[in-house]
Amino acid sequence: MSRGPVPTIELEQWTVTVTTERGQLAAWDWAELNALPQVPFETDVHCVQGWSLIGSSWEGVPVRLLLSGLDTSASYAVATGADRYRVCLPVDDLLEMPTWVVLRHAGHPLSPAHGAPARLLVPHLYLHQSVKWLTDLALTDRDVPGTPAALGLHPYGDPWRQQRYRDQPRTLTPTLDHSTTPPER
Repeated sequence: MSRGPVPTIELEQWTVTVTTERGQLAAWDWAELNALPQVPFETDVHCVQGWSLIGSSWEGVPVRLLLSGLDTSASYAVATGADRYRVCLPVDDLLEMPTWVVLRHAGHPLSPAHGAPARLLVPHLYLHQSVKWLTDLALTDRDVPGTPAALGLHPYGDPWRQQRYRDQPRTLTPTLDHSTTPPER
């Protein structure tokens, strides 16, 4: 799912940058990103439109590797693509959950329609949080509204809680109140 045309990206001019809340900058061009350890992995991905891809194979750089060595205490990361689509995610999600800047899918380089040259992949959330055509990751202390919420999608998008749309509650699973005794039968 894309909200517009696929952007044209010239690899010779493309970079992905990480900027901390203090202004510290790290950047990788295409060759530098490819020179980092590429980790192959399999994961399931889920779309708000109701489909899932089970056991799909990917290859990329763990986001925690890109963030290592940076001086930050930021709570959020704003990921932006070449099409200006952006999401805001808790930094803890990027550090504690498997998240990646992927360059390959199913043994092949990403196609432009699927986010080439690089895509943020956050497999524990719906794919609308996995920014295509990644160009920037800005660390911040503010929860910045992203494109998904503007499009009516849930700003976090946990598939296990079915957080598809903005107006849905954080969880659709009813909580049990254990403070009362069940009625006798």
